[in-house]
Amino acid sequence: MAIHVGTETIDHGLLAGVDPADIKEQALSATLAKLDEETERYTQKGFAPDTWKRFGRKTAEKPNAEDIDWFRLVGIPNSIDAYLEWRVTNTTFQVAEIPGFGPAIEVPFNYYVDGQLVHGWIDRVFTTENGGYYPLDIKSGQKPKTNEQLGLYAAALNRALGWQITYGYFIYGLKTGEAKLTPALNLTSWNDERLSQVYVQANRLIDLGIFLPNPGDACWICSVSDHCAFIQALV
Repeated sequence: MAIHVGTETIDHGLLAGVDPADIKEQALSATLAKLDEETERYTQKGFAPDTWKRFGRKTAEKPNAEDIDWFRLVGIPNSIDAYLEWRVTNTTFQVAEIPGFGPAIEVPFNYYVDGQLVHGWIDRVFTTENGGYYPLDIKSGQKPKTNEQLGLYAAALNRALGWQITYGYFIYGLKTGEAKLTPALNLTSWNDERLSQVYVQANRLIDLGIFLPNPGDACWICSVSDHCAFIQALV
């Protein structure tokens, strides 16, 4: 969430014509403030920072791989630099304008599939000089293994605004200091029937109290994996 605040600051600043050097400082300040806010919120809930997950595989050389201090001193500045550089140097995309909302930055949506409400925020929607709309999801870490999230965004935009969206993108790896953009991902297969298989079935399992473990690479970025019996076999 903290990184999203920083990238949001960047895009609003660019639209307002603020100098990129000033935007960088504003985005960094806003992101660190959000991190402090989240840290305080979780601390008050009884989760002290020294018990939080250390992201990345621990080694003898990196006993505290990507801990909260690393994120503050390295991960956040890297992410701000990477996204700002990408936005300044990329001349293909412009932030789309949504009627009644404004620039398509952190766009809230409600989407119903088989009576099930799915609520979320679309990180960005871009357009180009040739037209068309392209949802973008921002990741400071790994690229998702499925484009389902973008497919949901496309379906929500189509239902709310009638926008026919074919392609979307992930931008990822920001905390490494380099923004990586996926190729255009085809989203046309994500219709109501397919989205129902994801969201309605997941909600039914939650209602039944059934939570199936899925150990794998995602365990290394899970905030509660230290307390999970299933990751222990991977450690």
